[in-house]
Amino acid sequence: MASLVSVSRVKAHQHFPSDVVVGSVIGNLVAQNIYSRHHDSELGGGEWRSWSAIARGFESAGPQNLASPYVPLDSWIYPALDRLAGLGLIDSGFAGMRPWTRRECLRQLSEAEEKLAGEDNNEAQKLVDALQREFRSEGEATGGGDDRGTLRLESIYSRTEHISGMPLTDGYTFGQTQINDFGRPYGEGWSTVNGFSAYATRGPWVAYVRGEEQTAPSIPAFSLATRQVVQQVDFFPALPPGTAQPSVTQFSLLDAYVGLMVSNYQISFGRQSLSWGPGEGGSMTLSNNAPPINMFRINRTTPLKLPSFLGWLGPVRTEFFFGQLAGQEFIENPSGVVGQFGQSLSPQPFIHGQKISFKPTRNFEFGFHRTTIYGGPGYPLTFHTLIRSLFTTGNENAGGPSKPGNRTSGLNFSYRLPYVRNWLSLFGEGYTDDEFSPIAYVDVSAWRAGLYLSRFPGVSRLDFRVEGVYTDIP
Repeated sequence: MASLVSVSRVKAHQHFPSDVVVGSVIGNLVAQNIYSRHHDSELGGGEWRSWSAIARGFESAGPQNLASPYVPLDSWIYPALDRLAGLGLIDSGFAGMRPWTRRECLRQLSEAEEKLAGEDNNEAQKLVDALQREFRSEGEATGGGDDRGTLRLESIYSRTEHISGMPLTDGYTFGQTQINDFGRPYGEGWSTVNGFSAYATRGPWVAYVRGEEQTAPSIPAFSLATRQVVQQVDFFPALPPGTAQPSVTQFSLLDAYVGLMVSNYQISFGRQSLSWGPGEGGSMTLSNNAPPINMFRINRTTPLKLPSFLGWLGPVRTEFFFGQLAGQEFIENPSGVVGQFGQSLSPQPFIHGQKISFKPTRNFEFGFHRTTIYGGPGYPLTFHTLIRSLFTTGNENAGGPSKPGNRTSGLNFSYRLPYVRNWLSLFGEGYTDDEFSPIAYVDVSAWRAGLYLSRFPGVSRLDFRVEGVYTDIP
C-alpha cells in the first residue's frame, strides 16, 4: 500500500521520484534505529533484519522462495498440460489463471508422472517425455533453496506469413483477422517476426526478457462510409481521419520483468501478459490479444490450502496487479469526451485487477475477477482516488467527477463431466461492464462456453475443442 501511495504522489506531480526514494530510505533507517535501540528480547519478537539480510536469507529458506520465470502464453506447454489434465492425470492445475511459472508446470508434470505410472497410455507418455525434456534443468535442481542460479537463452524464433486480401485490424470496432498475438502488427501482404527470449534466476530473484523485430505492410484508410460508422458506434467526438497506416519496422519488447519470490508469492514488475479465462479463444477480460501491460504484480504461483472450515473451498490461487495503459487516445471526463486521433493521452489511464480461483473438487474449478481502469486527464491519481477505485461499491455515469473508474467483472469455471471425467470437460466464462457480477446481470453480460474432448475414439493423437461466444448485449 505504501508503494502504491508513493506512485500516486509521483504521478500526481505532488512529489519528485527522488523525494520518494530518499524518504523511503530515511524512514527505513529511522525505524531500524529506534527498534534496535529499544527492543526488549524478553518481550518477544526477533531482531531487526535489513532488506539485504532478508534477501540473503531467502536463498537458503527452501523451494518456496525459489523464483521462476513465467511460461509465455503462446507456449506449446499449455496445450500439453491441458491435455494431461483432460485425461485425468493432473487435478491441481488452474486453467483460468495464467501464465504459470516453470516450477509450477514442473509440479503439475510430477503429478502426471505419478498417476501415469502403471498405465498404458502411449500418447500421454509422449507428452510427459516432451515436458520432462523441457523442464530437465528445474527437475535437476536441488530444491533446497540454495540453487546457484541459471542463465538461459530460452528461445530464438522467426515467423513469416502472408495475408491475401484486406485483413481486419480494428478489433475494437469490427474484429481481427489474427487474435491472441500480443498485438503484433499485420496487414495485407508479408509480415515477419524475429525474436528471442531469455531469463536468469538466482535464489528468490528472476529476470526475464522477450524482444522482437516486427515488420508489417501499410494499411489503407477506411472509406468515408466506414469512418462514419466508426464514429457513430464508438461515440467519437469527430470523424476518424482518412489516412493510411504506414508500414511498420520496429523492435518491440513483449514480456520483460524482474521478480522476487516470497513463500510461493511471486512479486514482479515490468511488462507482463495475463490470461484470466480457460478458453483457447482468449479471455474476454485479459489475454495476449493485446500487448503486455507495464504492471506491478503479486501472484500466488502454487495452490494454497485454506485453513479450518474454509478448507471445503479446496486449493485457492490469487492474483493482484496495478499497471498503466499505453496508447489510449480518448477518455470521457467531466469536460466531455477528450482526446485526439493519433495522439496518446497524457497521462495515460491506470488499471488494476484482482482475481481469486477455487478448486473445491478435483474436477471443478471456478474463479472471480475484477478490473478497474481509472485516472487520466480530468481524473488525477491520488491516494483518495486509488482507494475509491479499489473499494467503492457505488457507481456514477460516465464522465462523472466522482466516478471510480471503468469497472469490469467476470467469472470462469471448468468442470470434468461425470461418467466421462477423463474424456470430456465443460468450461465457460462470463464478462460484464460496470456491473457487480455477470451472475447478477446475465442479460447484459457477454458469455463464452466450450467443450474439450481430450481423447478421440480410434484416433489417439487427436483432441478436440469447440467454443461459442454470445456478445449480443442489449
